[in-house]
Amino acid sequence: MDKSLLRKWVDCFRLHGEAGLARKKKRQYFSGSFKLSVLKRIRQEGLSYRQAAAMFNVHGGNGTIASWVRQYHEGGLEALEPKPRGGKKKMPIPTFPPPAETLQPSAPSALSVDERQELQKLREANEYLLAEVAFLKKN
Repeated sequence: MDKSLLRKWVDCFRLHGEAGLARKKKRQYFSGSFKLSVLKRIRQEGLSYRQAAAMFNVHGGNGTIASWVRQYHEGGLEALEPKPRGGKKKMPIPTFPPPAETLQPSAPSALSVDERQELQKLREANEYLLAEVAFLKKN
């Protein structure tokens, strides 16, 4: 067994009793102000990261405290604030084919004769391709 782990457990037990040894089921989240207060106590009292983790019952241990110190030195108080959780929002999946009203130009009179003809050719080609895809899916 690693001696440092045993020391951590002993420190947690001395400071918090059996509750200090209890496993947390969920991940711990700390506010930026709490993290800053821990860092201030480390500096004022000359605590080691292990001692601070035991004192404040930080289950991530000295690695968590060390990352807070690094974050503070790199970005100040803002870097200590919790980051929003969750993934990026996904783009909505478009429906196919799109509604007919989205395919129609808003002002058909604004198009020139050539543009109208080209639009009609594109619509016919699109209908043909949609029919071909539907045929291939059935077979």
